Amino acid sequence: MRDEYESDAIERIEDVAADFPAETDVETLVVFTPDRSTTIDRVADDYDAAVIVVPRDVRPVGRVLVPIRGDANIDRILAVVGTLLEESEATVTLFHAVPTGDEDISVGRTLLDGAVDHLVDAGVAADRVDTGIVESESPADDIIDAAAKHDVLVIGETDPSLIEHILGDVPTRVVQKVDRPVLVVRNTDPSDSD
Repeated sequence: MRDEYESDAIERIEDVAADFPAETDVETLVVFTPDRSTTIDRVADDYDAAVIVVPRDVRPVGRVLVPIRGDANIDRILAVVGTLLEESEATVTLFHAVPTGDEDISVGRTLLDGAVDHLVDAGVAADRVDTGIVESESPADDIIDAAAKHDVLVIGETDPSLIEHILGDVPTRVVQKVDRPVLVVRNTDPSDSD
């Protein structure tokens, strides 16, 4: 398999990497393995990768969606968002879907307000940050619907296994169903899990 597909795989990943701004530090690696989950985790750890890109059609980034589940890994997620916004004129929507009956919606509002303050304190203009909160029977479906109005998603990993438990049930469905690029911000702090 490697002999047949390696050159095409390398060419494709280099094309994706070429779409990043010239000053962005991007490393690429093509690996053929029978154990995808373990290999992705191992390589991400070996390279100390802060973000894993789940590619889709690459388009100019004007609108970023950031579904926020809780405060686990939020500082790393917002740091990535801040860097994205610093490098572009994009806007961001911080989004929280409250499962019906799970929590008071004001808890989600407080979480989003804190995230907005974090971005503004980091130098992002307040008029580039929007929020959305819904009470939802299906948080995954609401995030997928919101993703259709955005160019890229930034979503946080809250479990140590990137593939098998990339983010829990809702985020896994989102990553699988959206047709937008997804930046998965790795959670490298084992004490910081949802």
